[in-house]
Amino acid sequence: MERIGSIMNKLKIGFILIILCYVVFVYKNLPLSACTIWAAAGTSTKNGTLIAKNHDAESYKHDELRFVVPKTGFKFLGLFPFLKEKAFELAAGINEKGLVVVSANVESVRPARTKSSIKNLSEKILSDFETVDAAISNKEIFSKSKPIFYMIADSKKISLIEITQSGAVAIITKNNGVLYHTNHYTHESLYGFNQHISKSSEARLDIIELLLDTACSPFTIDDFVEISEDHSDESDENIWRAVQSKKKISTRASWIVSLPKTGIPELYIKFISEDGKDEYTLNILLDHPFWIDGLK
Repeated sequence: MERIGSIMNKLKIGFILIILCYVVFVYKNLPLSACTIWAAAGTSTKNGTLIAKNHDAESYKHDELRFVVPKTGFKFLGLFPFLKEKAFELAAGINEKGLVVVSANVESVRPARTKSSIKNLSEKILSDFETVDAAISNKEIFSKSKPIFYMIADSKKISLIEITQSGAVAIITKNNGVLYHTNHYTHESLYGFNQHISKSSEARLDIIELLLDTACSPFTIDDFVEISEDHSDESDENIWRAVQSKKKISTRASWIVSLPKTGIPELYIKFISEDGKDEYTLNILLDHPFWIDGLK
């Protein structure tokens, strides 16, 4: 009996070690991407709203602009991550009606498949809706999404949507003030869904909050460009994350849109080369001729 008990104890210890190794493996293999998203509206801007995203990913990936004309719905301009010739899900976009959507991955939970997930929800938002109110009134589409964070804006409002694996949704909408987010749940009703909050996500959330709190508002698009380039932290946890190696996460692009209440929306975008040595910037006025002709 003592021998059987000893064997059982060894089996229990082995089982516990397997579980611990699995947990370590899972957290070391969470999605290798990270983004910072932020927006401002009302008296926090000089005119209309501003919305921005720094898209962070492995340095062997690159981003491309694509002008999309769907079979039905509104045209949109999108920022798509690429690995060689393979395009991934839309990272940021604006449609011809002036609705913008940016997203950030959830990195604080173990990845899992969701059978009922709507694929390419960002594209659906852009092709189907004209305003923030129209999008968030269709809450059921968000409850069918994979776990993700969305920030959307029109010229009057900004909104942050947090979605869990179980389909729980929390939405914060403002017509005055700022919103910001990184890669873990922050809404009080969803915070308990976090399984592991990375140092990077916490650090970038603190930095973007500080930058928005201490910068002189009302903000302009130039102010948001300056925020997007922040690398004041001595560690690698900056809003703009420099390329260190192909396997490490770095900022691949900045996407910033000004949506004036009156006037023409403006897009600022900065791409970074694979080796991090070269930068390319574009300023695009999204006027009526642009939506007819597209990118040239």
